[in-house]
Amino acid sequence: MAKSMLIHKSESRQEKLNKFIPILMVLFVFIGTLPSVLAQEVIKSPLGFAMEKPKGWIVTNDEKMTESLKNVELTDEIVTGLLKSRNNSLQVMAFQKYQTDEREGPIPTIQARMRPNPIDTFDVFTAAFLRSIDPSKMPFENYLIVSKEEVLVSGYKAVKVISTYSLAGQSTRVRSYAVPVGKQYFQVTFIDNPPGEDCSAVFDSLVKSIKIERGTPKKT
Repeated sequence: MAKSMLIHKSESRQEKLNKFIPILMVLFVFIGTLPSVLAQEVIKSPLGFAMEKPKGWIVTNDEKMTESLKNVELTDEIVTGLLKSRNNSLQVMAFQKYQTDEREGPIPTIQARMRPNPIDTFDVFTAAFLRSIDPSKMPFENYLIVSKEEVLVSGYKAVKVISTYSLAGQSTRVRSYAVPVGKQYFQVTFIDNPPGEDCSAVFDSLVKSIKIERGTPKKT
């Protein structure tokens, strides 16, 4: 009798385990696919620049330019010629948070551009870049440089500048990263309108996602 009860209890535990195994299998499959589910889409430019697409934002790239660049071997000479034909500024990628016709007032935007860099050393480049955004030269109302510092972007030395100005009665904040890469530099600009539209967390994450695959980072 006791032996029969022991067998019954053992079988009961086995039955419970058999029911639990499928649940474990589903859980393991879910955990295994989690990284791909959570991964952000990465936008890659033929100019050697990649960055995650901000979730829910609208891509406003120049698609014709992007497609045409995919069919060209982008040597320094070719890129120099393209820059000259485009007033020394090539759009790399661009995003905005809302459709223009769906929102009144300023809209948070992100834009990456490539520009020519005739300067060999980082310190001289930094000084030249800061001169180009001197408040006395800016057409914006109440334009002010809040901070400037040296940072790393994708392993490259970069200048980070935060500035503010007034637009349509609203405070506008601009984060600019200037990243010299050989004979060109990437300028990545993040614009938001705090406190109502504070995109700091999104922008911080995007900067960390930037990958530059053009040239070799310099130490000077």
